Amino acid sequence: MKKRINAIITILAFIFLGLYVSKWSIINEIKLFLYILVSFVVCIILQEISFILIGQIYGIVSHVICIGPFAIFKRNGKLKVKFKMRAYSGFLGNIQGVHIPDIKSKEEFERVKKNLKIVLCAGFFADIIIVIVALILIFTAAFKNHDFKMFLIISIIMAELLGFISVFGGSVKSALNMKKSSEEEVLQDLLLLGIFYEGTKEAHRFSYLIERYLVLGENIKVRNYSDDEMLKNISYVSELIYMRLGGIVNKVPSNIMKFIQNIIKKKEQFVGKPRFSRRVLNLVYRYILYLAVVDNNNKDALELYNYFAKFLYYNDKRKNYTKVFIEHILGIEDNYEYLMDANNLIKSKGGMWFGYGIHEVDVHMINLKNS
Repeated sequence: MKKRINAIITILAFIFLGLYVSKWSIINEIKLFLYILVSFVVCIILQEISFILIGQIYGIVSHVICIGPFAIFKRNGKLKVKFKMRAYSGFLGNIQGVHIPDIKSKEEFERVKKNLKIVLCAGFFADIIIVIVALILIFTAAFKNHDFKMFLIISIIMAELLGFISVFGGSVKSALNMKKSSEEEVLQDLLLLGIFYEGTKEAHRFSYLIERYLVLGENIKVRNYSDDEMLKNISYVSELIYMRLGGIVNKVPSNIMKFIQNIIKKKEQFVGKPRFSRRVLNLVYRYILYLAVVDNNNKDALELYNYFAKFLYYNDKRKNYTKVFIEHILGIEDNYEYLMDANNLIKSKGGMWFGYGIHEVDVHMINLKNS
């Protein structure tokens, strides 16, 4: 619904501008389009610069900046630009793979959480500055220059639209939602940023998050949840199992295993629901790996895989990496050379830049299986 509202407001704004500025002249229509395009790009670039500058102050820096269809990131010390990043588009500006400072105590946790909110709101305040500066220029330097005045008016509308999107569906909403989110959800978000974007070798920097994550996991019940509670806990348990597979934690609370077994007993019920299917399948695939790698129970893992393999498929463009990986771990097919090349994982994930962190987890599992 919010996306539809955003789209309607954007379309109405452009129609109003078109009627007001162009007066149905083809030349003016072209000029209007160029003004819109340039102001859109300028507003997004200034917004992303604000994320970078404020992030530098608080030690919270994005590994990836998305501007329009381009993703700009650094890999192996080199700056790279990727066009049309499938995983996360940046047509309205976007920051991904945020580096966060160490979190080894509750005090550091609270400080980083507070600073992250400030950084996420930086783009919105950049939009406000754009509006103020443009208004000042309209009534001073641009007062007698019609074209420049029109460009500034369009820039104001673009900044307001970007600000609106930030508040209701973007980074500002993410920051404000941290106040409403449970501790488990905030911990999980920070762990994903800290470990899976930077790699499992960085796990020691987030010892407090990991300890709290385990403690909270011990409170998860086996059954009697509402659908919303079950969805939240499925994601939580799935990430906890993944951390065990990656060697980030050395144990999983016993109630977590009972929770998973209860989900598997109801597999037909859950996989049949669109809201549940993807999360349940992710959990099951990780549990299959857990059985094979941690419990050395290849028989049960293979039996479970034979049921769920039908949900893993190949397409014309690329191999299903999850299928390739599980079948290697279960001894169905030797895919060692393919899996050792991190680029195959990156490609299968649509060029996701954080695939190198995931690759570390995969290599850890392969080494455990071979040991």
